[in-house]
Amino acid sequence: MKRGQVIRCKKQADEMPGEIPGDVVITIDERPHTKFKRDGFHLRMKKRISLLQALGGFEFEVTHLDNRILHVKSEKGVIYKPGDVKAVLEEGMPIYKDPFKFGNLYIEFVVEFPETVSPELIQALKRISGAPSRLILPQGAQEVKLVSFNEESEMKKFQQFEKNAQPDSCEEDPSEERGGCKTQ
Repeated sequence: MKRGQVIRCKKQADEMPGEIPGDVVITIDERPHTKFKRDGFHLRMKKRISLLQALGGFEFEVTHLDNRILHVKSEKGVIYKPGDVKAVLEEGMPIYKDPFKFGNLYIEFVVEFPETVSPELIQALKRISGAPSRLILPQGAQEVKLVSFNEESEMKKFQQFEKNAQPDSCEEDPSEERGGCKTQ
C-alpha cells in the first residue's frame, strides 16, 4: 500500500434499522521515519561504519518497523566502500494483496574516514599491504601538490573567466577547403 491509497469497505459503516449501511473509507497516510525511507515495497536506510569496520567486518542490530531486532553481519572478506548498497532480502514492506511476500531492506554504507593518521600507522599499513615504499618516477617528472579547496568558489572564479573570454574575430572563408582563419 502507498500514501493516498483508498480502501473502501462497502456497507460496513454503522447499521441502523431501516437504513442501508454506508461505506467505511480509509485513506492511507505515510509518515516519515527516522531510520527507514520507503521505496515502493522496499525500505532503504543508511548505516555509518568506521574505516576499520569497512575493511575488517562488522555487525550491528536494526530495530525493524514491527519492533523485531535484525542482526546484520558483514560478508566475510568483503571490503565495503563508501556508497555500497547491500540487501537484506524480504525485510521490506509487505506486498499489497500478498501479505506473505515482502520487498527488500537496502542498506547504504557511509564509511567514516579518520581525520588524520599517524606516520607509524602509515608505515605499518605499507608493511602489511605490500605497497611499494617508493615510486620510481620518469626523468623530468614534475612534482605537484594536492591542496584542499572550496569547489563552489573555484567554480564561480572560472565561470567569471569564461564570461571574460572573447571569441577570436576570425571568419571562415567558404572558398577554403578546410575553413578556419586566413593567415598572412
